[in-house]
Amino acid sequence: MDIEKVSEFTREEVESSRQSETVYINGLPWKLLAKIKTKKGSTDNNEKWLCFYLLCTASEKDLNWRCFVRSATFRIVSQKNKEENSTGILIDRVFDNKSYNSRGFGNFISFAKLMDPINGFYNREEDKVTLVIDVIVKNEKSEKFVSDRNKSNGTISMEIEKVLEFAREIIGSERKSETVHIKGFQWKILAEIEKTDHSTDNNEKWLGISLLCSAPKEGAIKCELI
Repeated sequence: MDIEKVSEFTREEVESSRQSETVYINGLPWKLLAKIKTKKGSTDNNEKWLCFYLLCTASEKDLNWRCFVRSATFRIVSQKNKEENSTGILIDRVFDNKSYNSRGFGNFISFAKLMDPINGFYNREEDKVTLVIDVIVKNEKSEKFVSDRNKSNGTISMEIEKVLEFAREIIGSERKSETVHIKGFQWKILAEIEKTDHSTDNNEKWLGISLLCSAPKEGAIKCELI
């Protein structure tokens, strides 16, 4: 994420924030959140600090999502030497909708230090700084929570509208529900028009209903339904 017009951002009020575009990791939507705050205990009450968070923006309607982040490395990229970044690391953190949908550092760096040209984080010509979070998510590590069955449950519902029109469509036509996130995976209902080999009427249509896991394509996935 590039925070553009940083000089303007620093003059905004405390609690002002910027968010990155959404990135999907293991079926959940994530964003980088940058916020302005003051540091508790500081001798200068007017000194502003940059807060740096990893935010999961899964829908509030998906009540049972939970994800285990093995590590998240927070970086402010140096404009001088790409290896000399300001970093912070979180290890083994759980994200869910009930307790923590964001985690990070409340006072990552002061704006005075961030904007100081000696430190090399601020691109004065383009008036921007670059923030990066490298995230490693391990769904299989979340299996330690499976003993609490309520945390792994979810309900997927779907209304098929204009059913009469749907019934006149050809074999193989389908409808899908909205996505519901459960245990870090994306789930949908798939309704499909089928025919059965056991019917004496070749024109008779049947409604097939399936549970579809539409998790990201990268890597193998495995989920046991109980």
